[in-house]
Amino acid sequence: MSAPRPEKGLRARKGPGPLLEGRDTFRELEASRDRPVIEGLLQRAVPHDYLLPILDRWLRARGVLGAFDGKELVALLRLDDLEEGEGWIGAIRVAPERRREGWGRRLTHWGLEVARELGMSSVRLIIEDENTASRALARRLGFRSVAAMSHVVGRTTGGQIGAPRAMRPPTEPEVPEPGSLEGVRALGGYLLTTVPRPMRFVRATRERLLREAKEGTLGVVGKDPREGLCLLGPPATSGRTSESQLRLLAPLGTAAVEIFETACEKTAQDGSLLEGFLPVAGPWLGALQERGWVSGEQAFWGERIQLYEVEL
Repeated sequence: MSAPRPEKGLRARKGPGPLLEGRDTFRELEASRDRPVIEGLLQRAVPHDYLLPILDRWLRARGVLGAFDGKELVALLRLDDLEEGEGWIGAIRVAPERRREGWGRRLTHWGLEVARELGMSSVRLIIEDENTASRALARRLGFRSVAAMSHVVGRTTGGQIGAPRAMRPPTEPEVPEPGSLEGVRALGGYLLTTVPRPMRFVRATRERLLREAKEGTLGVVGKDPREGLCLLGPPATSGRTSESQLRLLAPLGTAAVEIFETACEKTAQDGSLLEGFLPVAGPWLGALQERGWVSGEQAFWGERIQLYEVEL
């Protein structure tokens, strides 16, 4: 049996101390102390919030920051330490009855101060194109858009795609420099990582690709890694769809359609959906639709999102 991994990120550090402003308090939330009010806020803020099914696991990872008006929790967000000086802010939620009062702005501003205190030099987040209010807030806080992509969730329809090719792990010498990969260039030099957790965009380095290969989440379709390289994450539960599992996919090579088809076949073997992130610059969405790739129940096809970054 292998030894347990040492804790990293916020879990290994002393949490941020509370910030008091009159009757308002900004502090890190605790599962044992705050779970009921967190669940209540999520249920009110977003219908069928994807965080509810994974709430306990989400809270155990630490880094959930909250804003209180007296004893009332009115806003929360999650701050992740991605290591190497990078941070991630996600899941910003404000109680519906307290919106347009500045709580999201103030809590995010404090979250950036916490990130700076923890030694992070940059912080990222993603926002859907249609969420104009959040995009405006991000710009006011100094964030700039660094990449655009489409988010797709679903599966292929049986028999309408080409024959999938085999997927294999790359050898260490085969792992290329990220700058040679079309998918990385299209995302402005960033990489969707599934290590240590999914849905985080980090600076693309060969060391990170090698780490993904060691974890078994890096695959190659065909012979040439520059054509068929992809990141294929493990199954994970999600509240985004009625399905019990999703796999994260990020095609990095030029053969994106072949990568998608092979990944769909691989995910179908364990009954999971495929959740993919495609650079907007590529022509792949239309090509996939033409070859029978459709979105799943309660899922999206081609939802546009932007990656934002602020330097601290």
